[in-house]
Amino acid sequence: MSDPLASRLLRAGAVLLAAAVAAAPGAAEPASSRSAPTGLAVAPPEIRAATISLPEALRLTLDNAREVLLARQEVNRRAGILRTNSGAFDNLLLFTPEFQKNIVALTPMTLRPEVQKRQFLTESSENLSLIASDIAKGLTDDKGFPLPDCQGRQYYINGSAICTDVVRPTDVQTFQMLIDAQAKAADVPQDSPSARLAALLAEQQRQRMTTVLALLRRVFIPALNQQLQAIGALPALNDSDTLTFDLRYSVPTRTGFTIAPVLWMQGVRDNFVGKSDSPAGGGKGIPTLYRSVVGFAIDWPLLKNSGRDSVTASERSARENWRASLESLANIAAQACLRTTLAYWNLASAQEQLALLEKAAEIQGKVGEVTQALVQADENPRTDMDRVAARTADLGAAVASARRSIATFRVELARSAGITVVDEATAPLAADPLPAADEAATIEGPALAALLDASVARRADVKAARLRMGAANALVVGARSDLKPRLDLSFQAGYNGIYEDGRYAITSVWNPTGYFRTFQGHYVGPSFQLTLTFELPFKNNAAKGQLAQAESLSMQTAITEKDVERTARGRIEQLARSLELATSEVKSQRAAVAAYDETVLSTFEQFRGGETTLFATLTTEQNRTQALANLVSARLTWAARLARLRYETGTLLSYTIDDRGVSFGVVTPGGPLPVASK
Repeated sequence: MSDPLASRLLRAGAVLLAAAVAAAPGAAEPASSRSAPTGLAVAPPEIRAATISLPEALRLTLDNAREVLLARQEVNRRAGILRTNSGAFDNLLLFTPEFQKNIVALTPMTLRPEVQKRQFLTESSENLSLIASDIAKGLTDDKGFPLPDCQGRQYYINGSAICTDVVRPTDVQTFQMLIDAQAKAADVPQDSPSARLAALLAEQQRQRMTTVLALLRRVFIPALNQQLQAIGALPALNDSDTLTFDLRYSVPTRTGFTIAPVLWMQGVRDNFVGKSDSPAGGGKGIPTLYRSVVGFAIDWPLLKNSGRDSVTASERSARENWRASLESLANIAAQACLRTTLAYWNLASAQEQLALLEKAAEIQGKVGEVTQALVQADENPRTDMDRVAARTADLGAAVASARRSIATFRVELARSAGITVVDEATAPLAADPLPAADEAATIEGPALAALLDASVARRADVKAARLRMGAANALVVGARSDLKPRLDLSFQAGYNGIYEDGRYAITSVWNPTGYFRTFQGHYVGPSFQLTLTFELPFKNNAAKGQLAQAESLSMQTAITEKDVERTARGRIEQLARSLELATSEVKSQRAAVAAYDETVLSTFEQFRGGETTLFATLTTEQNRTQALANLVSARLTWAARLARLRYETGTLLSYTIDDRGVSFGVVTPGGPLPVASK
C-alpha cells in the first residue's frame, strides 16, 4: 500500500480512537454529575421501563420486605400480649344466673304429717256423721235427745271426747250432779210450774239441736268432705326450685384492690309435685320466698399478689416488650434498607462496569479495523491481528460476565425490595448512579468518641435490648414480691329485702313481680360478711421458681444489651477507619484516571507525529479503561461502607415511635454523619 493511503488510514484510525476515547464513560465528568449511569444507554428498550430509583426501592422495601412484614406482625403480637395483660384491669360486668331444680321421692317419715291430716279429716267427717245420726235419732225418741252432759254416747277425735255441743270430757262429779238433778226432775208433777218450765226448756233444746243437726249435715260434714277431696291423694314427689341472679360490676385496681357493686336476687319454691302451693289444695303451705340484696364486695390481697409491683408486673413487662418490638421493627427496617441499598449500589456498579466494557469492546472493534488496514498496508505485522482478536475475545467474555452479574443483581434487588419478578425482563434496573464518593472528614479522638456515644444512644437495636432488660426486671420485682405468703381479705356488705305472697298468687320463681316487690318493702341492714384467707406454702417452690426464671431472663437480656452495645462500638470504629481508606482509594483511582486521560491524549498526539506505534496507543487506552473500572469499584466500596456506617450509627433510617406504632422517615445512605446528634 502506498504511503498516502497508509497515512490516510492512520489518520482515520486516530480520528476513530480519539472519538472513542472522548465518548468513553467518565472521560469528561464524574458519574455523580450525570443523571443516569452510562450502562443504561446500551440497555434494550424493553428493559428501560423497569428502571427504579433508590428512594423508590427503599420505599418498596419498607412496604414489602419479608422481614419487615414479619417484624410488623411481631409488633401486633406484642400489642396483643400487652392488651391481654392490661385486660386484667378492665372493669367487668358479671351476670351469673343459676337455676336448680331438685325432685326427690317422699319417705314415710316425711309423709307422716300428710297422713295425719287426711286421717283427721276422715275421722272428723265420720264422727260428725255419727253425731248427726244420734241427734236425729234423739229428736224422734220418746225419751228425748242426748243432753249436753254427755251421759249418753261420747265420740272421740284425736283423743278428745266430743258431745253434741261440748268438745271436752265430763268429769265424774259433774256427771253425778247431772244424774241427781235428772232424778229429782222426774218426781215433779207434769202440771206443776217446774214441769212446764222443763218442757219449755226441752223444746228450746230440741230447736237448738235441730239447728245443730242442720249445720252438721249442710255445712260441716260437706266442708270436711270437700277439704278431703281438695287435698287429694298422698303426694309421692317433692319439687324444690331455686333461681338466683348475681349481677355485679367489678372494678379492679393496679394495687390488687377490687371493689364490685352487687345486686343479688333469689327465688325459692318448695312444694309437692302436682299439688297447689296452698295447704287447702294439698300443698305444703310454704309461700315462695323472694329475696334481694343490694350492696358491694371488696377483695383485697394483703401480702402475696398485692401492691403495684406484683399486680402490674406482667403488664409493665408486656408494655416494655411491645416498645422493644417497635424498636426491633425500626432496626429490622434499617437492616432491610441497608441490604436494599447495597444491592442497589451493586447493580448500579455492575451497570457502569458493563457500560465501560461495552465501550471498550466498541473501541476494540475500531482498533481491529485500523489494525487490519495497517496490516494490509504492511505497516504492522500480522501478529497484531492475533493480539487484537485475543483482546476482543477477552472483552466479549467480560461483557457476558458483566451482563450475568447484572441479571443476578437485578433479582437480588427485587428480592430485597419485596418485588415479585416473573423473569429477568421484569426485574428492575438502577436509575441512580453510584455516589461520587466525595471526600469524607477524618473522625478521630473526641469526634470519634462523640460519634460512638451518640450512635449507641441512637441505635434501635440497643434501645430494644434495654427495653427487654426493663421488661425482665419488672418480672423480677413482681416475682420477689410474690415470695410472701398469701393473705386475702374479702368483705361484703348490703341491705336485704324479702317478699312472700300469703295468698299464693305469686308462686313461680320465674315471676319477676316477686323480685320487684322485694324492693317495695322495707330494706333492712346493713349485713356484713368478712373473710380472711391465709395460705402458707412450706417450700414455696412455685414462687421461687418464678423468681429464678425472671432473674435468669433478666441476666440474659443484660448480657445481650451489653453485647449489642459492644459490637456496635467495634463496628463503628472499624467502619470509620475503613471509610477513610475507601476515600483514599477513590482519590488514588481518580488520580490514575486523570493521569491516563492525559497519557491517552499525549499518546494520540505522538501517534499523529509518528513518534509511537498504534499498539502502544491502544495499550494506553486499555489501561485507562481498567483504571475507570477500578474507580467504579472504589466508589462502590466507598458507598457500601458509608451506608454500613450510617446503619451502625443509627442514621440510615429516621423514625418516630408513638402509641400508634412506628413512622419511618427519610432513608439517608450517604452524606455527612451527624456526629453529635442523638
